[in-house]
Amino acid sequence: MKRVEVEKLRIYQAKARAVALSMLHPERTIVRDWYTDYRSGKGVPKPMVGFDDGQEKFKELDKELQEIKKQMNDKVAEIERWLMAIDEITDDETCTILRDYYRNCMTQEEIGQELGYEQPAISKKIDSFWKTYHE
Repeated sequence: MKRVEVEKLRIYQAKARAVALSMLHPERTIVRDWYTDYRSGKGVPKPMVGFDDGQEKFKELDKELQEIKKQMNDKVAEIERWLMAIDEITDDETCTILRDYYRNCMTQEEIGQELGYEQPAISKKIDSFWKTYHE
């Protein structure tokens, strides 16, 4: 698996966060409709204009979020299989760093705090892994 393929998971995670935030306040749209007015005895078509409550946009965003989550789950499963395969090749700490960084979407600073390293050391470990690992 190449680094670009693994980085796609982080992209999916960022997209999912953005869509979820958009769902908090969905965009309202102008709605146009017609009704028939019978007050004069004869049905007269009348236009009606207003705003919706954002439910249409919400449904659209929800569908998009579900698709992103499906892509994320597929990529997570693929990465987990890959991590299991390289678990025998690399040390446990490197696997933990890779799993936290890519699968759990932790920042390098968070991983460093968890493992007792500074952020540049985590960055170097990730870079050195990708330099030595070629598939």
